Parts: sequence; C-alpha cells; structure tokens
Amino acid sequence: MAKLKAALAAVAEKLGLNQKLLARAQRRYQANRKRAYKAHAQQVAAQAKADELRATGAARAETVDREALRHSHVAYKNHQRAQYWLGVIKRLTQRIEGLEADQEKIGAEIKKLRPKVKGNEVVGGTPKQRWFLACLTSVSNCSNGTRRNFYSQAGGWDISHELVGGPEYGERSDCSSTVTGWAKAAQLGDPNGTEWTGGFTGTLVGEHNGWKEVSLAAMRKKGWGFVVYGEGSGHHTEAFTPSKDSPDRTSGHGSAPVDFGTVFLFGPNEYQRYYIWQAPKKG
Repeated sequence: MAKLKAALAAVAEKLGLNQKLLARAQRRYQANRKRAYKAHAQQVAAQAKADELRATGAARAETVDREALRHSHVAYKNHQRAQYWLGVIKRLTQRIEGLEADQEKIGAEIKKLRPKVKGNEVVGGTPKQRWFLACLTSVSNCSNGTRRNFYSQAGGWDISHELVGGPEYGERSDCSSTVTGWAKAAQLGDPNGTEWTGGFTGTLVGEHNGWKEVSLAAMRKKGWGFVVYGEGSGHHTEAFTPSKDSPDRTSGHGSAPVDFGTVFLFGPNEYQRYYIWQAPKKG
C-alpha cells in the first residue's frame, strides 16, 4: 500500500509540474504571436509609407524600406518562436492527457472503421468514418515515419497527399492545409470555399460547402468536425476526433508531426469556433 501511495504521489507531482509547464508554454505562445502580429502590422504600415514617399520622389523612401524590412524580420522571428511553443503545448498536452501516438491503439481504432484508404483517398463508409480514417491515418503515418514530419506555411498548395507521404519538403504543410486535405481525402466539401485551390485559417471561418458553424455542444453531439482557435481569422485549427478514452481529442498539425491535441488546447479562455459537415439535401 505504501508503494502504491508513493507511486500515485509521484504521478500527481508529475502532472502538476506538466500543468505548470503547459500554462507557461500557452503564455509564451500567445506573447510571441502578439509580437508577430504587431510587427507585421508595422511592416505593412512602413511599406505603405515608403510607397507614398517614393511617389513624391522623396529620398527617405529607402530608409523607410529598411524599416519595413526590420519589422518583417521581427515578425518572422516571433512567428517561428510561436510555432515552437505550439509544439511544446501539444507535447505537454499529450503527456498530461495520455494522447501520445500509440501505433497499436491507433491501429485498433482504424480497424473498426468501415472505409478503406486507397492511395490518398478514403472510400466507403459514412462521412464521419471517412473523416476519422483520414485523420487517424495521417497521425499514424507521421508517428511511424511513412509520412513526412515537417511544418511550413510557405510553398505550393498540395492537399492531395495528406495520408500517405505528405507534401514534399519545400511545399506548404500547416494546420489549415492539413484539415483541408483531410476533408478532400474524406470526399467532403472544401471548408475554405475555394474549390481546393487554397486557404488559411481565415477562409475556414464561415460556412462553405456543407460546413456549418455550431456550438461546442452541437459538435460534441455530432462526434466530429473541426475547431478554429482565435478571434478574427484565427491562428490555428484542429480536427475534432474524439475517442472513448478522450472525448475532447483533436488531430492537427501545429509543429513537425501531425498528432493529437484537445479541444481546449490553449486553455479555457481561448476564443474558439466549431464546425461540422452536413450532407446537402437531395432534390
């Protein structure tokens, strides 16, 4: 009994430490994201000012160009730091919630689904089953090394290889492209409303091609969908893929791997929007 109590105390201490580390990572992610947005706004303003000066022939235009470049560097540096802390948030969340990618467990979930993966498309079954299979296949393949593990918001838009292989290095591979790729693989409507030609978290906000904004309760009742985190155009998105043991589990791409998270990835005070897909009515 004494050994059991000591083991439970050690677990409790570990969870408490992880919770503190998670709260710190969430604060640092938010702070770096705010600094990146501020610097980007300053960059845009400086670029506009330089163009005004250039139009009047003012020699100071080049000086303001350099100022814009400095703001651009600060924005990029803080954005990269924010992405680092997002990766930390996901790792700590997985540790706390027991959401590490376990090939055996994921394989058991996949085995229960009716659809089949054919190349980078999911066929058969219901829309919900296809969505789950697309998401879980990406998570599984990233974990076992058969899907490329990297994160990039730059590069060409390739959402046709999300399940097997993943986008090529140098192409875009981020949260919104991944969620969009899963929708395409599952043969659902484009949640961006762009006919699969592009998008970002901002285009996921709104109702497109059968995707409807709902409450958290409605998404939980539906049992699948996706979450957009943050006000305005948002800053991150995750697919909602609950399991029996993890009713608020999500799947998403916030750092190098595609992996699991939770609905409240950034804490209970984060502004969030929830989306589900409904098949269009016939006739």
